[in-house]
Amino acid sequence: MKKIIRISCLSFLLILISFPCFAEMRIVSLAPSITELVFSLGKGKNIVGTTLYSNYPEEALKIPSIGSYAKPNIEKIISLRPTLVFAIKDGTPLVLVKKLQELNIKVVAINPISVDELKKAILILGKALNTQELAQKKINEFNSALKKIQAHIPKDTKKVRVLNVIQIAPFVTVGRNTFMNNIIELAGAENVITANGYPRISPEKILELKPDFIFIQDMENNYDMKEIFLKKYSYLSILKAQIITINPNIYNRPTMRIILAIADLQMHIFKIPKSKS
Repeated sequence: MKKIIRISCLSFLLILISFPCFAEMRIVSLAPSITELVFSLGKGKNIVGTTLYSNYPEEALKIPSIGSYAKPNIEKIISLRPTLVFAIKDGTPLVLVKKLQELNIKVVAINPISVDELKKAILILGKALNTQELAQKKINEFNSALKKIQAHIPKDTKKVRVLNVIQIAPFVTVGRNTFMNNIIELAGAENVITANGYPRISPEKILELKPDFIFIQDMENNYDMKEIFLKKYSYLSILKAQIITINPNIYNRPTMRIILAIADLQMHIFKIPKSKS
């Protein structure tokens, strides 16, 4: 009788495990920002694969790589037996998404092209991860922090003009309808670039635009980027613009840490200590 009961219990457990809701959640993240968001929603331990440069939080460095953001390795992804793959709508190769779907692997795509879209993305991730309450809590905390930061924006003053540079040879800048432009606006500044996307401009154009601040993104952890810039384009010093090197991991990644980017930008342009943000 006991043997029959043990066999029945084992059979029941096997049946439960066969259902998706009881199976172990095995996540593959196809972007560093997604990896960070999944960790913030309490499911980092379920990530079995992610892309290169997924370096935050520190635990993410231990996760196996499935290739780059632009060229993920589908064979590697499949070998990890994921039950859920998170992708970027306008970034992850469509052919990869279709192949995964053909293999009945669930793919959830997000499109965090602005702060508002980031909030929507967090809710989508929260639903997929069954952490809806935590996702909403994170959004509420973000909204509260942003409100405090924006309270420091000076009223009735001319907006500070900002140029954000992501490459200096040639000059590649941050334009409108980008995530970074949204950060500039939320901090209370004005982007001197009026074109959309990431336009290339000449050094002469910078003289014409007359920015108050030039923020250079340190894309390769080259901590003397400011010195390199000043040496290469010394004649731009006539602008008297303040030149500041910034961390792209905070400024470019659509995650909850962008609140730090907004506060950091505001600290520079309005001389507001971070502690007051």
